[in-house]
Amino acid sequence: MMTARNIILAIVTAPELLILLVLLALLTYYPQPFALIGEKLTSDSENWKYITALPSALFVWCVKLFSDIRSPSDKQENKLLYDWPLYKLLVARLYLALIFSGISAATAISLWLLGKNLEHSTIGALFVGSIAVALVVSATLTFARSRLKELLTMHGQ
Repeated sequence: MMTARNIILAIVTAPELLILLVLLALLTYYPQPFALIGEKLTSDSENWKYITALPSALFVWCVKLFSDIRSPSDKQENKLLYDWPLYKLLVARLYLALIFSGISAATAISLWLLGKNLEHSTIGALFVGSIAVALVVSATLTFARSRLKELLTMHGQ
């Protein structure tokens, strides 16, 4: 029960959710920048070919970071991490980050496959959203990995 509550709290307080809400508000009240981005993406076939590159590459980076955070170094420091009382919560949040990153990559791939039939403003918003979410998730995991290594070095002696 406690884990479910923490997962719901992690989703509700996630910066990725804030990105989604801001994008929806901007798309509703100020769609012109997204329409311009969508026009630029669809007007050039070269741009359209690479629409999935950044979110997909960042998803692969997040998978690597996931592995690095789950087993950061030698066995002694890993044991220190595994014995930490909140380790299960950390792992749950790591899986949540992977889900967000995967959704971002899937959105970009779906946009590439099916997006030519959408409005330009929708294309622009989906593209900006997928990149923004992928960047936030990968930055968060990168900072988490660095901080975890610091903590394990300080407390592992």
